[in-house]
Amino acid sequence: GSISLVLFTLFSLIRNRYELLYHPRDASGKKELHCELATQRWGIFGWIPGVLSVEEDDFVEQCGLDAACFVRVLVMGLKLALIGCFNAIWLLAAYRTAPTKTENADVTDGLDQLSLANVTNNDPRMIG
Repeated sequence: GSISLVLFTLFSLIRNRYELLYHPRDASGKKELHCELATQRWGIFGWIPGVLSVEEDDFVEQCGLDAACFVRVLVMGLKLALIGCFNAIWLLAAYRTAPTKTENADVTDGLDQLSLANVTNNDPRMIG
């Protein structure tokens, strides 16, 4: 979590200083390699809504079909991960409310109480 935040902030700060590193097509000088999407300036963190507002047709035209397919796969993975996170919200509550029996009496750690380790055998909560 915190490492990702540091790396994200670092990227946002240095991407405008080292344009050659992040926009190599513009440095080549060839007109056919010029990418209009890469030349737009949005500020330190202003690029986030700017990137999210790019139309898919413009993205395919500027970056290519392979990049568009790759981004689609990433977006699909993000959606699947969010579904898993939302499912975990109600599953954590189901695991936490498991009754204490002899099988799970030694589970005292808070994280273990929120996991499947707190559910005993043949408990209806195992279906979740």
